[in-house]
Amino acid sequence: LTAVDANIPVALIGPAGSGKSTVTRQIADALELKFYLQNSVSGDHQLAGYLDAYGKYNTTSFREAFEKGGLILIDEVDTSDAGALKWINTALANGYAMFPDQPDPINKHADFRVMIAANTFGNGSDRVYVGANQLDASTLDRFVFFDYRYDEKMERIMSGNLAWAERVQELRKAAMKERARIVISPRATIN
Repeated sequence: LTAVDANIPVALIGPAGSGKSTVTRQIADALELKFYLQNSVSGDHQLAGYLDAYGKYNTTSFREAFEKGGLILIDEVDTSDAGALKWINTALANGYAMFPDQPDPINKHADFRVMIAANTFGNGSDRVYVGANQLDASTLDRFVFFDYRYDEKMERIMSGNLAWAERVQELRKAAMKERARIVISPRATIN
């Protein structure tokens, strides 16, 4: 919360179901910022927006947060196209960005905050997260990384069934020890 409040771009890296998206929204609420969401980015038009065939500008969540203030989460960022994400480098490093509807750069709003969430550290796929892409080091360099793991104490509380929660956690540990290609997240406990 302190890093986001200080306007430091934050990356939450952790396994599926660890609550990265949920906590990001809670951080936005705590900071009284409007919450924006962008899923995996396949082209820079998903960040910058685009002019359609009629010359009408189509905005994005990133543009709205950048220009008007708010916290944007780029979720599943490690499944994004590395080249498309490079578009945000100038925006994050210099505090301004180009958008296709005008010739002059737009300055970053004082209340703009950005977080990314991923299952990997941007180094490419692994045995479990096979859809992950390697991301450009120049983009990753702009973020402070937090290793966001399962909160097993919270998982036991939320489960409503302590014996079941402990069994799921035992199976998770066994799967990790065997390097099994499976995710046993708190969703298995709670659902």
